[in-house]
Amino acid sequence: MGIAVLGPLDVDGRTNGLSPRDRVVVSALVVGRGHPVSADALADALWGDDPPASSVKLVQGCVVRLRKVLGAAAIESGSWGYRLTLTDDEVDHRRFERLLDGARDALGGDPARASYLVREALDLWRGRALADLGEWEAGRVEATRLEGLRMDAEELLVAAEVGAGHAQAVLERARALVAQAPFRERRWVLLATALHQAGRQADALGAVKRARTMFADELGLDPGRELAELE
Repeated sequence: MGIAVLGPLDVDGRTNGLSPRDRVVVSALVVGRGHPVSADALADALWGDDPPASSVKLVQGCVVRLRKVLGAAAIESGSWGYRLTLTDDEVDHRRFERLLDGARDALGGDPARASYLVREALDLWRGRALADLGEWEAGRVEATRLEGLRMDAEELLVAAEVGAGHAQAVLERARALVAQAPFRERRWVLLATALHQAGRQADALGAVKRARTMFADELGLDPGRELAELE
């Protein structure tokens, strides 16, 4: 049994089979990260500011159907609302965060292991996170946080590969990261470092200067400490 929200909602290996309303409820419970989610919060995720008079019973109906899919013990209930009881291994975004934390810890001493762990983490992504919660503020906030962690993971992979002596192999990946998010200064640092370690010192300095010019022209900012020290 498991729930995957790093892409189209997948419950127990199936991307179909739940109603749109049930998809919202299970996604909102995932956002709760094992903490209680009130019936009012679930109603807000479903209907926003205009819930029907029968919203409490409709939410209860969603939970009943989800228990049939997930197992009766997967969702606890009480006066405080509802709580998803699945473990970190059964929810993909929690597994992703655990792998990412492990990769960060390994980066300094064992970059090859860091690369392995972060690749495992990134492989969990299949698309936009929590796509069924686009109308719910708490869901949008969590989706934005997860997207930021995904970008961190992409950067960590390049750093790990460079640290493991594979700078040449990740040059195209580093360039792609800069193209995708040019205002993330860390990506310029990684690109310049990879170029330098691949023996292309002039290109490395050129990347730093392009970053410096872009930040000055577009944002009116000087480069950060890491980029300045690298230069």
